[in-house]
This record gives sequence, structure tokens and C-alpha cells, in this order.
Amino acid sequence: RKYLVKYGFVLDNDLVVESNPLGRLFGIGPEVPIIQQYGTHAITREMGGVSTLFPLTRSMSMVTPLPKGVSWDPLARTSEQSWGETNREELQRGVAKPDPADPKGPLTVAAVARKDKARIVVYGTSNLASNQFLNLQGNRDFFLNTVSWLAEEEDQISIRPKDAKQTPVFLNANQAQLVFLLPVVVVPGLVLLGGIVAVVRRRAQ
Repeated sequence: RKYLVKYGFVLDNDLVVESNPLGRLFGIGPEVPIIQQYGTHAITREMGGVSTLFPLTRSMSMVTPLPKGVSWDPLARTSEQSWGETNREELQRGVAKPDPADPKGPLTVAAVARKDKARIVVYGTSNLASNQFLNLQGNRDFFLNTVSWLAEEEDQISIRPKDAKQTPVFLNANQAQLVFLLPVVVVPGLVLLGGIVAVVRRRAQ
């Protein structure tokens, strides 16, 4: 941690909990924030509309004032409905709730810093690139873009074509609500309305 402080990083001693119900629609628990807010850095500049998963992540913040010669930029932030749980006992009991002392979202879970020719990227979790999560949504792009930037190969930064075998589609809250309403409310409602109209016409004849 002392090394990271030289580059402007403060790692918070917490576990980010996401209370936005979006993840639950896809079987993802609150310990796996779905990230949809990105910074304007080269690593994430093309990731608008792409979701990434940061399982079991801690949050981080910027040292103020920044050390001389350091530039620091957030890469990924959680939603406003998240918080950084600092009570380990509550986490172990599975009853975590936001306390006044807990940092509130949006929380930075990945950031980048530069000093002279040195480049450093810090994630709040090592699981983003694990076998379980690497191929989910934008995780592979996020990780490979990070590697390209660290290697000073910015021309390799992109959103790559998706494998047809790839996995769940994550929607924002409005999209998820629409997906729910169409098959559950709207379509049955139209069918019911059509049935009522048919009965009324038959009786009128």
C-alpha cells in the first residue's frame, strides 16, 4: 500500500456491496457490482454501454493532494446504490447494511496513474480476469485494454467482437424493466384485450 500511495492510490479497507437489483435479475449477488460508469481514459473511452463485473472488490480513492508529478484518473465506478462495507462481522453473518461510516457510491474500483514514464493501473479485485469472470460481458476488453495501455500499445485498445458462445446480457435498470414488462404485462394484456373485443363483437352480432 505504501508503494501505491506514491502514485496517489488509497485502498479502502472495505468490500463493495451493490444494492441495485439489476444484478439479481441475472443471478448475480450484491458482492459482484455490475459496472456501467467509466472514466474518459484511453483504457475505457470506448466502453460506453458495456458492462463489466468486479466481484469481491474493494474501493479506492485518490490521495489529496497528489504527489508531485503524478496524474490520476478513475477508470470504473459503481452505482449510487452501492456502498463499501467495513464491518467484517456483518459480512461474515451475511447481514451487511450501509452504516454512517461506510463510503457511499459511486465508488471507484479501478484507476490509473502516471508519473514520468511510469504507468500503473490498480483494480480493487483480482477476480475480474479470473477464469470465472474473464469472458463475462466487457471484462476481457477491460483487462486486455489495460494490458495494451501498460505496454504503450494504445492502438490495440478496442472493443473486440464477441464469441457467439458468450454469456449473459446485462441491461440497465430501464432496459431490465422493459424486458420484464413486455412478456409479463404488456403481451398478456394485449391478448386479454383482444379476447374481450372478440367476445363483445360476437355478442353484438
